[in-house]
Amino acid sequence: MLSSLKSRLFLLLCLVALPGVFTIQQTAVEKRQSIIAQSKRQAIETAEDLSIRQTKIINETRDYLRFLASSIQVQNPSHPRCGHFLSSVLKLNPSYINIGVPGADGELLCNALPLTKKVNVFDREYFQQSLTKRTFAIGNYQLDRAAGKTSVNFSYPVIDPDNQVAGVAVAVVSLDWWSRQLSEHKLPEGTVAFITDSTGLVVANYPPELGRQGKPASSYGVSIDSATDYALGADIIQTQDGNRVFIHNTLYAKEDGSRVNVSIGIPIDQALEQADIAFYKSLSYFALFMVVVALIAARAMHLSIISPLQRLTVAASKLEQGEFSHQPVLSGVREIQDLSTHFETMARARLTAESRSNRQREELDSIFNALPDLYFRLNIEGVILDYKANNPDELYTSSDKFLGNRMVDVLPPGTAELFEDKLTEHFKTKQLTSWEYPLLIDGQELYFEARVSSINNSDDAVLVIRNVTRQKEADRSMRLAALVHDNSSECMVVTDRNGIILNVNPAFTRVTGYGKEEVIGLKTSALSSGRHDKDFYREMWGVLKTEGRWQGEIFNRKKNGEVFPEWLSINTIFDEYGEPAQHVALYRDITEQKKAAEVIWRQAHFDDLTGLPNRNTLGDRIDQEIKKAHRNGSSVALLFLDLDLFKEVNDTLGHDKGDLLLQQVAQRLVRAVREEDTVARQGGDEFTIVMGDIESIAPAERVAETIIELLSEPFRIDEDNIYVSVSIGIAFYPDDATDSNELIKSADQAMYAAKAGGRNRFNCFTREMQDRAIHRMEMIKDLRIALDEGQFSLNYQPIFCLKSRRLHKAEALIRWNHPDKGLIRPDAFIPLAEEVFLISAIGGWVFEEACRAVKVLRTQYGESFQISVNLSPAQFSDADHNLLHWLPKMQQQGLDGSAIVAEITEGMLMNSDAASLEKLLAFRDGGIQVALDDFGTGYSSLAYIQEYDIDYIKIDRAFVKNLAADSDSYALCEAIIVMAHKLGIKVIAEGIETEQQLELLIAANCDYGQGFLFSPAVELETFSQLAPIFDAAD
Repeated sequence: MLSSLKSRLFLLLCLVALPGVFTIQQTAVEKRQSIIAQSKRQAIETAEDLSIRQTKIINETRDYLRFLASSIQVQNPSHPRCGHFLSSVLKLNPSYINIGVPGADGELLCNALPLTKKVNVFDREYFQQSLTKRTFAIGNYQLDRAAGKTSVNFSYPVIDPDNQVAGVAVAVVSLDWWSRQLSEHKLPEGTVAFITDSTGLVVANYPPELGRQGKPASSYGVSIDSATDYALGADIIQTQDGNRVFIHNTLYAKEDGSRVNVSIGIPIDQALEQADIAFYKSLSYFALFMVVVALIAARAMHLSIISPLQRLTVAASKLEQGEFSHQPVLSGVREIQDLSTHFETMARARLTAESRSNRQREELDSIFNALPDLYFRLNIEGVILDYKANNPDELYTSSDKFLGNRMVDVLPPGTAELFEDKLTEHFKTKQLTSWEYPLLIDGQELYFEARVSSINNSDDAVLVIRNVTRQKEADRSMRLAALVHDNSSECMVVTDRNGIILNVNPAFTRVTGYGKEEVIGLKTSALSSGRHDKDFYREMWGVLKTEGRWQGEIFNRKKNGEVFPEWLSINTIFDEYGEPAQHVALYRDITEQKKAAEVIWRQAHFDDLTGLPNRNTLGDRIDQEIKKAHRNGSSVALLFLDLDLFKEVNDTLGHDKGDLLLQQVAQRLVRAVREEDTVARQGGDEFTIVMGDIESIAPAERVAETIIELLSEPFRIDEDNIYVSVSIGIAFYPDDATDSNELIKSADQAMYAAKAGGRNRFNCFTREMQDRAIHRMEMIKDLRIALDEGQFSLNYQPIFCLKSRRLHKAEALIRWNHPDKGLIRPDAFIPLAEEVFLISAIGGWVFEEACRAVKVLRTQYGESFQISVNLSPAQFSDADHNLLHWLPKMQQQGLDGSAIVAEITEGMLMNSDAASLEKLLAFRDGGIQVALDDFGTGYSSLAYIQEYDIDYIKIDRAFVKNLAADSDSYALCEAIIVMAHKLGIKVIAEGIETEQQLELLIAANCDYGQGFLFSPAVELETFSQLAPIFDAAD
């Protein structure tokens, strides 16, 4: 039935639409016919106008030629004046490209243009017609023989006085000119026009196209019959350019019946296309209108008939199942409304009894359905009869374990006991009971609130459980936020969008002194210190507006008027519309921080002890003075000062008095310089003075002299008078350096030169100092790689027992074979190695080489053979290269301690510390003998010799060199030998070069000797070839 109603409605609408479609179609057909008719009329009108104009051109040409033919000048074409006449006439009429008069035999006797050859036109059709018919004639498309161009020729007979045809007057018209004549007509857009001759060839066209001239009219898609008399006949022709209305008209009819015609073609496709578009638009609008009508009709039928019937059908179907959800029909046709009313009365009457019996359960179900979380229906035993879980993830276990089980049986033990107690209490009292409990679900601890309530007239109860985890977390967050707010050490201020204070925390009260009630409602500007201008606050609020936050240092005022610095951070809180709602400001008092920063800055730039600028500030001051000198063309002087013997003051009087001395020195230095000069402490007992804007070295020298004089006066420290002197180095910019670092180095070198020159003086920097410094740096650089590259070698000088003249020992002497500088003596690089802490590594290498050599030489000279190794004091004090490792290394190589003799200096004994002396005693205990080198040139302290059990004393070569029987040197040598023997010490004499020296030393009971008399220091291979007993004859 429903389908039938819809089908009939559709059929009815189709019938209604047919007349409209037919009317639109007829209108479109009539429109097309009107357009075609209008185009034809336009074409005819254009053709008529064009024909009149072209006919006029032909008639004018005929009259023109008739005039020429009657002229006396052309009556006799063979006369020369005829050509001159025509030439003059041609210049007056540009419409023609040539005018000529051929004679009756066709020979062109008279011509406006000069002829280069004979021309005969007897065979031309126009000539024959004018000659024989004595009438005006028009030629066909041709190449004019006289003008040499494509043309159409017009002719008229020349009749002489005897009434004979003397010739024919011919006007030559260019096809281009004729086409231009067509162009002068105002033709409709897209129109084509052309003129055909009596043979049907195109002689003029519009738009001008040379390619179509001389071609049949078929190139335009039309066929022209030159024998047909066209009288403005109109046809619609399909061409390559589309449909056109073509009109043909005869311009001129020849005697033989052929005709010269003009054709016009006007396009009509665009007009027809507009008509078609109008048709399709009308049809579309009509179709749209019909669709709208159909939808409205269908909607009306659906609302008034179909939908009420559907609802009644559904209600009847549900009524069969005992349900009633029918809504009364309040709209539509009256018959269906009556049917709905009767159906509702019947249904309600039937279901009244069921509604009464089920109402109580439905009300309870409605309540349960309204609950947001979980509910359980329990009997008096706590068994779950029914449950609902809006969020199953909040159930402790799977849902199939609930129905039929007791509530306490599906919960963990601790929670189950709580439920047992609460449910028992409820079923006893029937009162609403609630409690909270935690539950671990999927590894996450959740919090729940349980409420149990009785059902009226039943022993059952409803248990409602709500997840309160978020509420508890929110409560904790609020409490935490309150704790942070109340206990934060930073001040907090909350304002509205306009800067009105809404709340402050206790830290704000402690810092500013304002009570909370004093500032709430005030603008933040009430705390302003007045140190910042309006631009500062304008910029701050501008950043807040654009970025939503601002932070920086600002000064504010406390309640007591004190201005203090604070580090302020402001953040904007936005409302739900993205507009600023409030501002939260956090700040802390940074007064102490700024003071600490100032202290740190001062510590970084000034010396704590003297209050003078330190070396960091010194570099900046020098750079400033150098820039100023560079601009002004002046000089800068740097004085580098080092106190002489300051170490002795510290060692004897203590560091406390040494510090007091440095303070007084600093005060005297400040008095000695100009106000604009800078005095700085370089470190230790070193000071520097920067003198800028000087023109010569004189001011710097005067200051140096003043300082030497001032510091030579005694310093009163407590009860002591302390005397010191100073060594000063002076360097100048730009003479001695180009930057601050180079200037400091140059002054430092000059200061060391002053110390080397005897102290308590000043030296100015020279280039020789720089050269020595460069040489020293190169030597240090080469030293660092010499050991790795194997540039060192050991030579061995034999030591003989003087009594037996037997080879007993050797002294290992290091040599540096520099790849560029050749052999370098030890005294040139050993002090430098000690200074840059390379001596321990070099000494370790010497020891290992000596151990390898002594093993070799013992096989040749006996197991008692020894090698002496020189030790530097620096090796004893170097913790990274412990000399005590020597003994284990010798044991690893199978050597006992007696294989090596350690040679030390007197100065090392006198200045060594406890650790160094401990190593000497360990040598003694390990069997390593100790030799005291260069004895007699230093302290020669017998107490130290006795204390450390020295095994050998070596007499310096300075005493041996001048040895004679009655000399002081001999007496000293003899005394040393006697003294040593009394102490149980052997004596070795160095530098023996003559037999006399040898004999005297033997006479003095000297034990051992070495020198060039025996052998210079040689390589191991050469040494091994020495004879074990010395023979002077050798």
